[in-house]
Amino acid sequence: MTKKLAEGFEETERSLTRRVFTTTDQFWIVTLEGNAVCVHFGGIRPDWNESLGQKRSKLYRDRNRAVAAYHRAIAGKLEEGYVEQYAREVLIPENSGKPGTKGAR
Repeated sequence: MTKKLAEGFEETERSLTRRVFTTTDQFWIVTLEGNAVCVHFGGIRPDWNESLGQKRSKLYRDRNRAVAAYHRAIAGKLEEGYVEQYAREVLIPENSGKPGTKGAR
């Protein structure tokens, strides 16, 4: 990551909160984007490509609820036996989105 930053790469909220977890045959990726928690998951095959699998997003009423759900989801995957790949300190940016959204959790 240090090399990428030196080359001019700038971290975004998505890259700062992106965490990758795997088991022997499954992957699970989570990101926090504003008031939404986005997950990407699927099976790992010999020709594995991150673009395979399914994606789901869940919108929350406010940033605090989204951050709490993000941490709960990660704790749940760790309990299920998933192992984090590319572990690093995750800094969660301050809320940059609008307050409460109608229809959000």
